[in-house]
Amino acid sequence: MSRQEERFARRRLRNAYIGTSISITLVLYMLGLTGAAMIFAQEVAVKVRENYSFTIYMADDVPEAEILRFQKYLDTRDAVRSTRFVSAEEASEEYARAIGEDFVALIGKSPINDHIELRIHADYANIDSLAGFEEDVLSRPIVSEFHYNRGLIEQVNENMQQFGLALVAFSVLLLFIAFALINNTIRLAVFANRFIIRSMQMVGATQRFIRKPFLKRGVVQGTISGVLCIGLLIGTFVLINREIDHIITFAYLEPLLVLFGFVLLLGIMIAYISTWFAVRRYLRIKTDLLYHY
Repeated sequence: MSRQEERFARRRLRNAYIGTSISITLVLYMLGLTGAAMIFAQEVAVKVRENYSFTIYMADDVPEAEILRFQKYLDTRDAVRSTRFVSAEEASEEYARAIGEDFVALIGKSPINDHIELRIHADYANIDSLAGFEEDVLSRPIVSEFHYNRGLIEQVNENMQQFGLALVAFSVLLLFIAFALINNTIRLAVFANRFIIRSMQMVGATQRFIRKPFLKRGVVQGTISGVLCIGLLIGTFVLINREIDHIITFAYLEPLLVLFGFVLLLGIMIAYISTWFAVRRYLRIKTDLLYHY
């Protein structure tokens, strides 16, 4: 082989590996965006559930001290995130400001009893968990009503569940497509080395010895692609945060770090497995088929 032909072969091989790294990076980037969408959707679901409004109305003429004791009891419950005691007078004033009219002066007394407004933790914001909590609250003689929008909770939870299943299905499909694309790209890169593989076999090199440098290069490619993908994802999140008023907060830091680690590991695994199968193919191929992809 002449020096010019050798330079051309090296350039073609280098371009093949660069193209492979770019392909892996772009596919990982799409998977990373899908994973980020799942994280953000989960965080939104938690915030929505934790902002459900629950109101516990007290019976008539219950002493405030007894209501405050009941409030302290509620604060000890695992399901409860926060509580707020609202007296009948305070509730009447808030309602009067909202409608722009002092209705208490018209009817003589407030129709709104003392009550406790509460928020619960997201894990308990479902009908099954609320049933036991509601039963306990209503068993108290000082409580007259436990009010919340049951239909809204069921609808939101159902919508979140369907959205989560759709994202999981899309992620699995995208992962399958990613593996197929990356596997094909790596096969093209290994194809450029098929004669080197055959030459090494002819001088007695073992399959493990031949496979080792290709697998190392695959791991390096996967690592580089994973790091590039993480850089793209961080850049994307920074731009989103800048455009949508710091929507991504420190609450997302831990799940995003897990996502970055997953993307990096996935890039290495896919590159390694695809390289192993590609080299395996050319280790077993017949000599007269080396000129065909």
